[in-house]
Amino acid sequence: MKIDSYCDIGGTAVIPVVRIVLVASSVLCLQEVHNVLAKFERYHHVWKLEREDLLDDLLARSPTVDEFEQNILSYKALIEQINSEPQYLVVGSIALFTGEVDLVKAL
Repeated sequence: MKIDSYCDIGGTAVIPVVRIVLVASSVLCLQEVHNVLAKFERYHHVWKLEREDLLDDLLARSPTVDEFEQNILSYKALIEQINSEPQYLVVGSIALFTGEVDLVKAL
């Protein structure tokens, strides 16, 4: 006598419950990732600006030495702030690596 060990899993009541739990946990994880990445919004302006355009604009204004130094010091402080960010952020069971932020070091 042959025993059929396979059953119709679509007919069990457990599958919809597992699906609901998985969807809810993935939505929660996505919200947590968005919350963690929100702290990088303060650097958003760095990626929007073109380096050459910024330099041309600065030189077109003919800044004084003090203004030029102040501008350089503000970017130096920004670079130090970015470099102090952790290499990765843990969100639940996910690790988000911040390697893309390190590209700013080249500025």
